[in-house]
Amino acid sequence: MRPSRIGSVLILGILAASVSVSSGRAQPPERLAGQAARSDNPTWEVEGVGKTFADAEGLALGKARDKVVEYLAQQYGETRWTPTPGWLKAQGVTRQLDEPKKVQLLINEVLEVRLAVELKPDVLQKMLHQAREMRMGERQRLAACWLGGLVVLLLVVVGYLRLEEATKGYYTALLRLAALVVLGLTGLCLWRLG
Repeated sequence: MRPSRIGSVLILGILAASVSVSSGRAQPPERLAGQAARSDNPTWEVEGVGKTFADAEGLALGKARDKVVEYLAQQYGETRWTPTPGWLKAQGVTRQLDEPKKVQLLINEVLEVRLAVELKPDVLQKMLHQAREMRMGERQRLAACWLGGLVVLLLVVVGYLRLEEATKGYYTALLRLAALVVLGLTGLCLWRLG
């Protein structure tokens, strides 16, 4: 079989593999919407203490984020996307329950802030959408890396065969060394990107 036919067969195989890798198993939006609508609005109370109101609120928002991430992991599986405390506050997930209280801790007097955390269906949908977008981006990046690596491998093999034929075998060792260097650099780049 001629090298050009081998190359065509390899390219078709690479494309088929990249399509199967990028297809993934993402849940359709209807199913996710049904899951979010099925559950009641989960609510929690968290508190944070600090020397200033900002410190206490920041600690309470961090605890709220941890509760939300734990809930998402229990209900929908592990996600790599986690909301920031600022995002939760901006979406109205948290609200202050009462005025900050001064509390005596050992020697210092600190402020205590109590927050109510409530996951409403629309915010939950936004969270699931963000997690799904992140998963899709990671899958596409992985598929692109694999496809790029296979294309480079194919180009190196075809280039090596053509140059080997053109030089009639006089530069075999040098061509093999160059091919290994290019493949090694490609592997290093893909490893750094992945």
